[in-house]
Amino acid sequence: MITDKIPKPPFRYKKILTGVIIITGVFVMFIIGHILIYGRFNLSNCIYTEKLLETPSELQNYYIKLEQDMYVAVGKNPSHCSDSFKNVSHEIINPEDIANTTVGKDYFINQGRTVSSLVSGQIFSIDKIVSQTQHGISTIDSGPGPIVYLILKDNRGVLYEIADVSLEDINQKAGPFFGIYQNGQRTKTLTADMFE
Repeated sequence: MITDKIPKPPFRYKKILTGVIIITGVFVMFIIGHILIYGRFNLSNCIYTEKLLETPSELQNYYIKLEQDMYVAVGKNPSHCSDSFKNVSHEIINPEDIANTTVGKDYFINQGRTVSSLVSGQIFSIDKIVSQTQHGISTIDSGPGPIVYLILKDNRGVLYEIADVSLEDINQKAGPFFGIYQNGQRTKTLTADMFE
C-alpha cells in the first residue's frame, strides 16, 4: 500500500505541530472575538469611529444660551475613548434623562461622576461637532448611529458635551433648552435637525 511507504514524523514534531495549531487557533479566536466586539480589527479598543463635522453656517459667529435649567455630570465619560473627548469633563443632561429610571442620576453617579444643576442663562460657544458611529456587538441595544455630539465651551473655557438628541424636550412640555443668539438677540432654537 502507498500509505505504508510514507514515513511517520518523529513524536517531537507532532508536539510542535500541535502547539503551533493551538496557538494559531487561539490567535484566530482572539481576532474573531475582537471583530465581534469592536466591529473591526483595531488596536485602540474603541467601539466607535468618529468624524468631525463642520459647524453649520447658521451657528458660526453666534453663541448658544441655556434657556431651561438642566443638569451636568462632572467627570470623564467612560464611554468615550477618542482624542476628541479627552479634555471634556462635563456632560449636559436634560431633565427627562435624570428622571428616567434606567438612565437617571444613579447611572452617572455609578460611573464615578457627580451630578448637579446647570442653571439657565449659561452661555456657550461651539468648540466642535463630532459624529460617532458604533460598530460590532455594541450596536445591539441602540443601533449603529451616528450620534452627533456638540462640544460646547463656556466663558471659562470648560468643555461640555451634549448629544444632539438631548437638545430638545422629547415630550415638548418644557420648551426649548437652548437658544441661538447674535448681538444679544435670539435668532432661533438650537435643534437636532441642524446637524443632519
